[in-house]
Amino acid sequence: MLRSREAARMIGISPRTLAKWRQRGVGPQCVRLGYNLVVYRLSDIDAWIRTRACSAPKATADDLEGTIGLDCTGGLNSVDYISRLRDDRTIKTGKEESKESGMKAEYHELTRRTDRLRDLLAKYADGTLDFEPACPIALLSRQLDVMDEYALILRRRANIEHIDLGEQLIGTGILRDTKPNRENQ
Repeated sequence: MLRSREAARMIGISPRTLAKWRQRGVGPQCVRLGYNLVVYRLSDIDAWIRTRACSAPKATADDLEGTIGLDCTGGLNSVDYISRLRDDRTIKTGKEESKESGMKAEYHELTRRTDRLRDLLAKYADGTLDFEPACPIALLSRQLDVMDEYALILRRRANIEHIDLGEQLIGTGILRDTKPNRENQ
């Protein structure tokens, strides 16, 4: 059992911050032994640190622009900001992401993953793959077909919404027409 001062030192915060967290129910679970005596179990502190570490959002340089408006005294470590991070798990930026940039990012990520899967299947067919895939090759090739079809759907949707996704690379394997066929509508 650790007293508040020892628990705060272990977490890396001040005892006063730990007391504020305890009042708001944000910090690790504690045991109250008297009116003024609060102790913490080592297992509770370890569990709280693990859950806090795995749910921490990953910030990019663009995300850090959204932290400019935070209170200067607390910043990202302020107790008020922790509950907001816990609710949505992301750091909001100052600007709204446009539908166009979201679709472009989704399409380019999809084509990148599709190319990696296509390379893996080609290496397997050549016999140069240095590991044995955990799932059947038929399932991986079916996944590639579905990913290609989804990329085609994204290109058609972008065409309808007048969003330019860039040039379609020949290496993507999606060599179908990006405009819908009038006969099949």
